[in-house]
Amino acid sequence: MISGLLYFGFTQRIKRNKVEREKQEAIYRQEIEYKKKELTSQTLHLVKKSTFIQELKVYLEKIKRSPDLFKVEFGRLVLLLERQSAEDQDWEVFKSYFSEVHNNFDDKLRSIAKDITDKEIRLASFLRMKLTTKEIASILNVLPDSVLKSKYRLKKKLSLEKEQDLTGFLNTI
Repeated sequence: MISGLLYFGFTQRIKRNKVEREKQEAIYRQEIEYKKKELTSQTLHLVKKSTFIQELKVYLEKIKRSPDLFKVEFGRLVLLLERQSAEDQDWEVFKSYFSEVHNNFDDKLRSIAKDITDKEIRLASFLRMKLTTKEIASILNVLPDSVLKSKYRLKKKLSLEKEQDLTGFLNTI
């Protein structure tokens, strides 16, 4: 009878532990989904900001051609650019979200290639999110050709074979 009670108590404890574990896993899944949404939101913010800067450059070129507009609008545009130009803070926020969602991706990259730079880690992060070359170029305010060259250099630094896919490799890390 005592062994029956012990067995019953033991099975009840196992069931309670299983239920608690399932609840904890559900909470973790919700947190991961939330962080993925935050990461997507940050990425969209970066894309919008880059687009804004590109449009602003075009606008400044138009103002530059007309001296009357240039004198009136220049001060206001400089202030607007200063407010929008917190790129490093945006990158740090993005990096923290990305690191949480993708399990310290930058540390894993650094373990593979000791001499990898922060810019290369940023590029690898964008590639892991499956952004196109054009989208990455827009975020980084560079030409798409520059992104292609950077991808080539990153692939070389990671010692990947020519036929090996860089984005596929980054997704396995």
